[in-house]
Amino acid sequence: MHRLSSFAHFVDKELLGKGQVEEIRRALLLLDKLFLESNEPTRDLIGIGFIEDLQNILSGQANGCRTMIPLLPPTLLKVWNQIEKQWAGHSSLMEVIEAEMAQSAEGRQPASWAEILGLPKTQL
Repeated sequence: MHRLSSFAHFVDKELLGKGQVEEIRRALLLLDKLFLESNEPTRDLIGIGFIEDLQNILSGQANGCRTMIPLLPPTLLKVWNQIEKQWAGHSSLMEVIEAEMAQSAEGRQPASWAEILGLPKTQL
């Protein structure tokens, strides 16, 4: 498990589980800032390694996602919504991967976070 996935578990168990909402807000604001200022590989780590993992963790809880969504800063909320859109109609990670592979086979490259969210492209 990579560090951002571990952090997603920490946010769930240690912060959300104990009602430490302000700590969650501060952490998410930092990740939002990093997402905006970083290159695409770092954006992928934050988007997929943290946000998508957090969605998966919280999806098994009664109000997990409903509790987290209002805490997300604007950019991370867009990332959250984009990931939900990618998963729409799919019931497993394999289905999501197969859909992405089909796009590649058709010659369509997946859009970068910069393209999806209208952010400036960054250098490596």
